[in-house]
Amino acid sequence: MRITVLSGGTGGVKLIQGLTKIINEENLYIIVNVADNMKLDYGYFAPDIDTVMYALAGILSEKYYGIKNDTFYTNKMLKEYGYEEFLRIGDKDRASHIFKYVMMKRGYKLCEIIEFQRKALKVKANIIPASDDHIESRIVTNIGDLHLQEFWVKYKGMLDVLNLYIKGIENAKPCEKAIHAIRNSDVIIIGPSNPVSSILPILKLVGDEIKKKRHRCIAISPLLKDKPISGPAEKYMEAIGIEVSNKGLIYFYKDYVSYFVVDSSEDSTLEEYGRKYNVNVLKTKIYMQNEKDKVKLAKFIINIL
Repeated sequence: MRITVLSGGTGGVKLIQGLTKIINEENLYIIVNVADNMKLDYGYFAPDIDTVMYALAGILSEKYYGIKNDTFYTNKMLKEYGYEEFLRIGDKDRASHIFKYVMMKRGYKLCEIIEFQRKALKVKANIIPASDDHIESRIVTNIGDLHLQEFWVKYKGMLDVLNLYIKGIENAKPCEKAIHAIRNSDVIIIGPSNPVSSILPILKLVGDEIKKKRHRCIAISPLLKDKPISGPAEKYMEAIGIEVSNKGLIYFYKDYVSYFVVDSSEDSTLEEYGRKYNVNVLKTKIYMQNEKDKVKLAKFIINIL
């Protein structure tokens, strides 16, 4: 069975960790959000790609970003020189950003660079950037237009969100490997990542292909009782007019999925609502607190189709 997962950071990555325990990793294809990427003075920052990569390599920090047991000598020294970087990047983690930057300067595409890194870290699963083109989620706030990383990290997500848009998406093309993965997959899973900043950019790139496989596509909610399990999904959904509820997400995903997985605690009206849009609403525990939870959810999803 070949499985393609659409993923951003934490939620999608936890599900991927569960899937690797029950399927052959070589049959797992992960299309990763690139709209969180950022051009730095000294490197190319691709946080969702790196989080997926580090998780599959077994070196991901318990915070679900960066490398476990990393050091921060470079970050501290830069501050000594008066260079303030709002992203606190570890020394080992920084190597990934520098490598991407250097290889891009040499003319390599992002998907090719990720292949170099994947093989170097002995990752068996297939990691595919949604696009080789640079796009950015931009947050329009009460103090101005910010890169998503500035809003979430520098300002800790505390600003008012007036709008969100994806800079460069109009001219971006999907990675050919992503299209191939979708067309040749038995199951497509939209992970429980932020639906606006992580999943929407991927859908804008490969959504037409996913619509063709709608009958084989499953989405997992990132909400518990209409509240995000983690991250700023609530602010982002409100900013672009998506109702902050599982009903809102069913409507948002209705053209892409036949199955929508929510937590067991959700009320029965969701199932009736889903039927209006030919979406089967299924219930199980979706909050992944440990490896057992990750595996249990992965097994539940695999057994749907």
